Amino acid sequence: MKIVIASTGRAHLLDTARELLCQGNEVHFYSYTSKKNCVNLGFSLDNFHSLRFLMFPFLVIDKIFQKEWTRTLLRLAIDNFMALLLPKCDVFICKSPNFPYSMKKAKRKGALVLLDRGSTHVRKFNKLLEEYKGILQPEFYCKLDEAQYKLADYIVVGSNYVADSFVEYGIPRKRLFVNNYGFGMKNFYPTELQSDHYDLIFVGQWCKRKGCDLLKDYIETHPNRSLLHVGSVIDVQMPSTDNFKHIDSVPEPELIKYYSMAKVFILPSRDEGLALVQLQAVACGLPLVITYNTGGSDLLQYIDDNKWINIMQSFSMTEMESKVEAAIKLADIQHGCRQYCHDLENKVSWYAYGKRYNEFLKSI
Repeated sequence: MKIVIASTGRAHLLDTARELLCQGNEVHFYSYTSKKNCVNLGFSLDNFHSLRFLMFPFLVIDKIFQKEWTRTLLRLAIDNFMALLLPKCDVFICKSPNFPYSMKKAKRKGALVLLDRGSTHVRKFNKLLEEYKGILQPEFYCKLDEAQYKLADYIVVGSNYVADSFVEYGIPRKRLFVNNYGFGMKNFYPTELQSDHYDLIFVGQWCKRKGCDLLKDYIETHPNRSLLHVGSVIDVQMPSTDNFKHIDSVPEPELIKYYSMAKVFILPSRDEGLALVQLQAVACGLPLVITYNTGGSDLLQYIDDNKWINIMQSFSMTEMESKVEAAIKLADIQHGCRQYCHDLENKVSWYAYGKRYNEFLKSI
């Protein structure tokens, strides 16, 4: 198959392009990401078409003003450039919500069009933002995204949680392809718990979207439990208690050091596509405490025993307390090298992701 993939930056679509190329397809990746990213992620520069020179003025304008109109201008520019350069192909895959004109052009050229959506349906996304007083997506943005949902032959999502949000807003499940993301496995492997450790670790942005307001309340009211946070701080104040430790964001290869410093991984998010830090924690052998909204329930199919992933049934302190205690008890029976998921290469790697994707494309 001849496949054209269009993205703004690299996102996970560069990984998609690399793996579909490895599956024997002719793949062309269009983006304003750098050549360095392609090289670092093992994608052939012969198949990379840089839009950086064309997009440079618009990227500068957006960086200077950082307004909604500059982001809109950015989207319009890349969409029009992509449509102009788009070659004839069998399959066109693009990143939501940036390529409506290109999607139409691809369909006129006879291509099968797939829209990749990394998060929930835009209306669900806004509803969740409203619940925790986040900044809503503008109405014109919502309509733009919804128009692309209608244009696409299929919508590609990373988890069943995201798929459910589309069904909730009227998209037939038969038009959805759920493909769980892979992750960079070389940096994550079974760990041995350090003697000087924390009960819990949270990796990612310290923000309301990831449920850190509830996590803050938990750690402040449970002095017998300790929490290590690795990542940036966004819109939730950090606990000032002695049982909390914050580490600024670190390069991905360094994260395993911090996973080995904790008994249990926790992620009480209100909304995710499929948080890849969960895959990292699974590979490192930590029991998980998560919400359904992290997409993490999909990982149950890959692990040896479902008890290692504890899913909160409600976003509440009572439920968090219950699941944390259950996970801590599990962690206490782990000795030596922690591992409960085997054959990761064929389950949760980018290779496995690409293989599933290729099989789906052949089937349609």
